[in-house]
Order: sequence, then C-alpha cells, then structure tokens
Amino acid sequence: MLYTNEINSMNKKLIIAAALCGLALGSHAQTEKGNFLLGGSFSFTSQKKNEGQPRTNSFGAGPQFGYFIGNNFAIGLGLGYFYAKRKPFVEYTQYEGQSIRNAVDGYQSHGITISPFIRYYVPLGTKFKFFGAFSANVRDQRDKYIRENKNSNPNGATMKSYGLALAPGFAFFPTKKLAIEFSTNLFSYNRLKWSNYSRSASGQMVTNEFSNDQVYFGLTTIQPAIGLNYHF
Repeated sequence: MLYTNEINSMNKKLIIAAALCGLALGSHAQTEKGNFLLGGSFSFTSQKKNEGQPRTNSFGAGPQFGYFIGNNFAIGLGLGYFYAKRKPFVEYTQYEGQSIRNAVDGYQSHGITISPFIRYYVPLGTKFKFFGAFSANVRDQRDKYIRENKNSNPNGATMKSYGLALAPGFAFFPTKKLAIEFSTNLFSYNRLKWSNYSRSASGQMVTNEFSNDQVYFGLTTIQPAIGLNYHF
C-alpha cells in the first residue's frame, strides 16, 4: 500500500513536471527559429478645433510581418498608409467694427510608410517577454489644397522623410499564439524634406524646398503604444 502511494506521488510529480516543461516549451515556441509573426494597427480620428470649422477626419492602417531567423530574434517589414481630409470653410473676423469674410482652403493628405525592423526577445516567464525593436522608416507624403468652390487648388506640398527608431517594450501572451504588446519610443531620428509648390501671379509654378532634422529621446517624455501580434 505504501509502495502504491509512493508510485502515485511520483506519477503526480512527473505529471506536474511535464506540464511545467510543456508551458516552458510552449512559451519558447512562440519566438523560436522558423516561426512567423503577423500584426498591424488601425486608427481613426475626427477632430474639430473651433466652432464653425469642419472636422478633420483621418485614418491609418499598418500591417507588419516578421520571421524568426533565430530563437527570439526576428526580422520583418511594416507597411503603413494614412489619409486625412478637411473641407474648405468660411470664417469671419472683426476689424474696426466691420465683419471681414475669409475663405479658408481645405486639404487632403495621404502617404505611405515602409519600415523594415529587427527584434530581440528576452523571456521573463511563461507569458511575458521583454523585447527591443530597432526599425528604419521611409515615408512619402502628398498634400493638396481644396478651394471654397471645391475645385482643386494648384498649391500643395510633398514631404519625404528617412529615419531610425528604437522602441523597447513588453509582450504578454494570453494564449500560445497571441501577443499583446506595450512599448514606448526611446529614441528616434528623422530627416524631413518638404517641397511647397504654388502658382505665382504670372501663372508660373514656384517651388520652395527646405529640410529639417528631428531627434527625440524618450527619457523625459513617454510615448506609449499598444500592439497586437499573432505568432504561428
């Protein structure tokens, strides 16, 4: 009888040990060599700055795809598209007792972003992992203005940017294949080049170009982001 109890106790320990090993292996399998990750984001905003002005509506979508070339080490590519629009409107200002009518152009803005990235995960348990993500990005944006009569305005702008970013974070795996991620931008650098074009009084198109460098360190200001990835 004692011998039987000892066997049962040993079997229970083996079962528990096997279950723990299974959890550990399942957690490791999420980011092991040969696996894939698929994620993305979607956003929509509608803003109205002042009463009497139309809303500015914008949306963006950005799928990303990655492949684990080694255990906990992935490379991938993110794609993004965004669009924004505000209708033209009329506002009135008071000057020396008179009401002055001002027609304000609307605008449309759209662009694409290409972002190759690399990631490295550090397991913190069966459901949590710390990761560091380093990415580059190339962005192309086009803006055009819309007049009060809703005809296209010959004035507009283009913007191109190139940059790098470092964003560490934590991944929580509520299931074996689903990861909820919390990250923040720790460092980023962007080189922007704008080209504004407009039609002069003589009818000729005039282009003005300028560039700007933007460097951001996230030690003083936190910019949190939430993401969702599927591992398979």
